[in-house]
Amino acid sequence: MKELEVALNYENEGVVLYEKLASSFDLAVFSEILLLKQTGLNLLNKYKKDEVVVTPQDVKFNGKKEALNLALDYELRSGEIYDLLSDTASDEELRDLFFRLWATSNNEYQKALQNEISNLESKENGFDFDSLKNLGINLDKKSINELNQILGKFKDGKASKDDINAFLENPYFSFISGAMLGAVGGILIKEILKNSNENL
Repeated sequence: MKELEVALNYENEGVVLYEKLASSFDLAVFSEILLLKQTGLNLLNKYKKDEVVVTPQDVKFNGKKEALNLALDYELRSGEIYDLLSDTASDEELRDLFFRLWATSNNEYQKALQNEISNLESKENGFDFDSLKNLGINLDKKSINELNQILGKFKDGKASKDDINAFLENPYFSFISGAMLGAVGGILIKEILKNSNENL
């Protein structure tokens, strides 16, 4: 069956990809997805008859961020493939399995990978928002994105007076200012002084 062969090859490609990612990086998300991918492949193999599974090409990546984006791209394609297979498969059980594989990728893997990418970008911008969780402060995604944009401008020396005001007026500022001072305090003070001098 053509749909099954496509699914077997794509899921096998995913297992090979996540095996390499899990062995290259100490990130729980890769190991966890790998276990579930192996389970998905085992479920598909129960229907296998004469379908041909080829060895996928070796993947290359430079660094953790590229690896996470590679995994996310795979999962986005996975959603498209399983969506199509769910529509075209004539076997009801296989169609249901394709739908479950699509739903798991869409609702679990993609979100977990996007979260890891956001966390990594936060650390690259000079502040680890995960450390706020240790203080009992949980920021919503919108607030994290807004703060990341402002912090990125501070880091690049492009923060305007409006950016500084937006940062100071952020509802979370009073909670996170102490935690953030070590990470961006010097940059922030430099920007405030620079803008103050320009307005003299």
